[in-house]
Amino acid sequence: MDTPREQVGRSDLTIPTIASAALLSAFGAGIFYIMPVLLGAATEQYGLSDWEAGKLGSTFLVGFSIATISSVFWVRRWDWQRVARIAVVAAAVILLVAMQFMSRTVLFTALAMAGLCMGTLFAISFCVASVASNPSRYIGIKLVAETALGALMLVLLPMLVVSRWGLPGIFAVQVAMAIPILWLCRFLPTGHTELADAPKEDRKSGSLISLAYLAAWIGLIAQVSFMVGEAGFWAFTERLGSRQGFSDSSIGFILAASLVGGAGGATLAAVIGDRFRQLGPILVAGAILLTCLTVLSGQVSVWTFGACVVVYIAFANFIGPFQAALTGAHDPD
Repeated sequence: MDTPREQVGRSDLTIPTIASAALLSAFGAGIFYIMPVLLGAATEQYGLSDWEAGKLGSTFLVGFSIATISSVFWVRRWDWQRVARIAVVAAAVILLVAMQFMSRTVLFTALAMAGLCMGTLFAISFCVASVASNPSRYIGIKLVAETALGALMLVLLPMLVVSRWGLPGIFAVQVAMAIPILWLCRFLPTGHTELADAPKEDRKSGSLISLAYLAAWIGLIAQVSFMVGEAGFWAFTERLGSRQGFSDSSIGFILAASLVGGAGGATLAAVIGDRFRQLGPILVAGAILLTCLTVLSGQVSVWTFGACVVVYIAFANFIGPFQAALTGAHDPD
């Protein structure tokens, strides 16, 4: 029996709602966090070139980005619980089909469609965290859950799954995870009270392309652009290390350590909350990210490479909650 269906406003969220949103986000971002392992398994199974592996990762990111960007048009109208359940089931079915009919065409198509589903879940979890009284804190908690699960999978999948079952094994793990996630959807709110309680004529009168939404749109585009750039960096970290001549074991350790650093960055954002508002932390973190990229553009030692990757992922996760909070602060709704 489902819990009472409720809508959430600008207030502290209940523990079940926080947990369900955080784990929904972790599931939605799961393929992104294990992308280095997934691309490696796909390359081994199909003999993909670097260009083809990049194209495969991009198909998922395109679907993911389309879902997150388009959410501004449906998140005020559709039932969050129902949409989340549909997306979870659809993602599981898509991955099951990919497991049964493994080919390059099916793989590329499945990852694009899975990206749409996962991006939808990620957008809903972001909406739940963003309507809290302290969005920076709750988005930070959400990122901690994502990175913790991602780090665990990044360590365990190569040893326990990929070595025996390859790419189908990765998809099987994702399908298995969908079962508890589907049950947790019952704790999600159905929407936002401030939007649901507004008269219909008021909700229809505001256009999402009006000047009042300009700052929010700029913020949203900046967020998505940053996420795509971060995703590209993360997906090809293994390739960057390999090109530098580092061993697979060293690269694997750096990847796992970077996710631990990412959890630390998200935790720091959750602890800070709105104490220093949003712009200050964004500028500081942005300067650190640019420094890391500048250092990594040249030939570096394995220690420098590892330190820069860990610091980059840590501050990329640190900056996310403040970006979302700053965008939300300029949203007229």
